[in-house]
Amino acid sequence: MKPFVFRVDRPEGEPLVRNRNLPSDAEAVAYARQLLNDWPECIAVEVLQAGALVDRLRPTQS
Repeated sequence: MKPFVFRVDRPEGEPLVRNRNLPSDAEAVAYARQLLNDWPECIAVEVLQAGALVDRLRPTQS
């Protein structure tokens, strides 16, 4: 298991930060997609592992 940090950037207020231990980058990105679904008004969800950016997800524009 690797420690990941998930940062949910919101248009108003401080970013929400979640920490999770997950087995792979792919599972971390899947968790970030779930956060994006949970917070549709967010600007982006960043996935970091050991301080390095793994992925940055943004909501889709409809």
